[in-house]
Amino acid sequence: MSDVITFYLEMDSPEEHRNRKPKPERLEVVEARVKEGRFNRFLYELVGKQWGWVDKLKESDEEWANYAEDESQRTWVAYSEGAVAGYYELQQQEGGY
Repeated sequence: MSDVITFYLEMDSPEEHRNRKPKPERLEVVEARVKEGRFNRFLYELVGKQWGWVDKLKESDEEWANYAEDESQRTWVAYSEGAVAGYYELQQQEGGY
């Protein structure tokens, strides 16, 4: 079994989030406003397979729901020509950003 390395993106100020880059053509990034743990699990499995994401695969549906449907959690999905191209999640921490 190989070691799992987890990377986190940390933004220390709202201004870091506001510096937008141009979006490639045919790419849409949409917030998943309906919170659904099964959808986040699907995204994790689909996107993470090629990257060897395995650490959260053992979690139950209830654990996924508690995580993904929390009010502090938000999910965005990138679509390229209608297919899932990636996704990211942001979780607001206590005290702001």
